[in-house]
Amino acid sequence: TWTDLPKVDNNGDEYNYTVDEVETPDHYIRSNPDGLTVKNTYNYTSEVTLTAPSDSKTYDGTSLTATTGVIVSGLPAGFIVEATATGSQTNAGSSANVVDNSYVIKDTVGNVQTTSFTNVTTVNGTLTVNPKTVTITTGSASKAYDGKALTDSTVEIEGLVDGETVTLTATGSQTEVGSSDNTYDIEWDNATAANYTVTDNLGTLTVIENSAADIVLTAPSASKTYDGTALTMTEGVTASGLPEGFTIEATISGSQTNAGSSASVVEEYIIKDANGNDKTANFKKVALVNGTLTVNPKAVTITTGSASKTYDSTALTERTVKIEGLIRGESVKLTVTGSQTEVGSSANTYEIEWDNATAANYTVTENLGTLTVTDGGGMGGGPEDDPTDPEPTPDPVTPDPEPTPDPDTTDPEPVPVPVPTPVPGPVAPVTPDPEPTPEPEEPTPEPEPTPEPEPTPEPEPAPEPEPEPEPTPEPTIIIPERETPRSDGSSAEWALINLLLTILTGIIMIVLWITYFTNKKREDEEDEETEAVRAYATDEDEEEDSDTIKRKGILRLLSIIPFVVAVIVFILTEDMRNPMVLVDRWTIWMAVIALVQLVLALFCKKSYEEDDEDEQKEANA
Repeated sequence: TWTDLPKVDNNGDEYNYTVDEVETPDHYIRSNPDGLTVKNTYNYTSEVTLTAPSDSKTYDGTSLTATTGVIVSGLPAGFIVEATATGSQTNAGSSANVVDNSYVIKDTVGNVQTTSFTNVTTVNGTLTVNPKTVTITTGSASKAYDGKALTDSTVEIEGLVDGETVTLTATGSQTEVGSSDNTYDIEWDNATAANYTVTDNLGTLTVIENSAADIVLTAPSASKTYDGTALTMTEGVTASGLPEGFTIEATISGSQTNAGSSASVVEEYIIKDANGNDKTANFKKVALVNGTLTVNPKAVTITTGSASKTYDSTALTERTVKIEGLIRGESVKLTVTGSQTEVGSSANTYEIEWDNATAANYTVTENLGTLTVTDGGGMGGGPEDDPTDPEPTPDPVTPDPEPTPDPDTTDPEPVPVPVPTPVPGPVAPVTPDPEPTPEPEEPTPEPEPTPEPEPTPEPEPAPEPEPEPEPTPEPTIIIPERETPRSDGSSAEWALINLLLTILTGIIMIVLWITYFTNKKREDEEDEETEAVRAYATDEDEEEDSDTIKRKGILRLLSIIPFVVAVIVFILTEDMRNPMVLVDRWTIWMAVIALVQLVLALFCKKSYEEDDEDEQKEANA
């Protein structure tokens, strides 16, 4: 009989066992004499370990498996195991590789002895997929500051598994002066981020100070005709070369008052971006260009009078002269210098002194009159012989309706044209004219230019020569607009406040004297009423009363001084013929004098109050 042997196989079929002779009788035991009892001796209880294989790789999009290579430990010598493992890993990460339960243990002759091993342990292996390394590279760029963001869209990836894609977008930006990384964004389209280890190779975005841009700030220019005030410009700086959206704020210096030119200069400036932020430090190459302030001379016209007369061996002058166009507050002194003695004509010249005006500030246009001396015609040599006063020309020259030349011109018709013709003749005879009367005979042949006699009949207006004295009105110097400042330093106006302060000073003085005499009279009346009492007064009391009277009188006398000083100052500094103004530079002194007078009045008032208090105390006592 067989014991401890399986009766049937896995299909339910009975086993047929036979005992063969073996060389290793230890495997079998003889037990019964009447029969052979065979017992299976492969019953191992020691531990047998089956370990599934492990494996690893870098992610490549395919699965990692290790089905063969199960490692066995603990089997008897010569025994083998037929085993497989199951496991798979595709994405980066790890998973178990498991020994299949279908393993078979065979002995040395190839018999399956799996069931003889009751202590079999299986150990899992590990399948590991490591992330693949990819490199993402972004572009680099640089530029000079222009207020706009610097970007570079270049971006690429290296190392992706074939068939997998990502979307890359460069996001780096640099606007201000400085540097930063050119960063990026990534979308893992059909790829998995965990399957990759990303190495960044970022570019650099660099903005440097703008030293290349030709930024030009130009100060404004301006011009005007001289008017005594300063020409300045406070705004209007223009800029070229600035980036779009940038603005400039600048301050300007420069002033031109007198005729001439000077620079208008950009002093300080701020360059702002579109948001109003100060970006001046980002611009290094800024050129400043000056403007020009130009004051042109003012045109003035100086006009002198015209005059004419018949030759009388005395100088002909005409003192009328005026200037037009001076600005208010400036003055000049004009003196006529023209003179004509001999027969002929000359311009009525002048001299000018630029008192508080400056010659360079004016362009002078001269409208000079004409001084004309005509020949008496040789008919007696008297001035009355030739009533003709040519020079209708003076009329246009003298814009003023001053008829100074007209009185002599009794007959404008004898136009000076005929006069020049006799001039060469008379030149010789004129001097000797009074002595040898025969000499007029020499010019008598010359009367051939009988035009002269023709003008003579027209002297019908001969009565008019009487106004000849009019040229003599000693020429006046016409000063423009305002009077010249007085030599004593006083102004060309008088101040109303100064007059009122002088009057106030006098009124205070008068009031002080009136109160003095009024109070003195009152005290005298009181003294008469109290004469009996005063009879007993001591000498000391009388002296005290005398001192009080003197003190009051001295204060009144002192009040005369401020009034006198005020009157003197007003007379010396103010001319009421001039235009009136409210105040001038003497007003402060007049106010001080009035204040002194007021202080004296307060002292006087206080003195009376103290005396009244003393009298009241004595009365109460």
